[in-house]
Amino acid sequence: MKKIVPMLFIGGCLLASLSQCTKDKAPLPTPVVVTPVCDSTKVLYCNKVKPIIDANCATSGCHNAGASAGDFTNNNDPSTLRDEVKSGNFKDFVIVNKSMPIGFSLSADDLNTLTLWLDSGAN
Repeated sequence: MKKIVPMLFIGGCLLASLSQCTKDKAPLPTPVVVTPVCDSTKVLYCNKVKPIIDANCATSGCHNAGASAGDFTNNNDPSTLRDEVKSGNFKDFVIVNKSMPIGFSLSADDLNTLTLWLDSGAN
């Protein structure tokens, strides 16, 4: 009987201490939402060229909806200009001959931006 009591006491203490342990679960990590960002350090269509096109080309009577010369309105990527860029027409009319936009209102900075964009692959 003397051996059983200490064994029961030790067993009870062990059982009590084990019942206090719980397996902690780490919280699940919060999902990271990656939002595409236009890199403002490069001359890309979305950050540098689109504002020039919107202000000077995609205007009423020029390259707007239904225009025979092409619609450059509501364009969020350079795909609407791709044919003009690939054919060389964009560079010829805007950079070389300076016949577009009509009444030519592009600044030297605008021309430089468009040239850098074209030279970097027009992305």
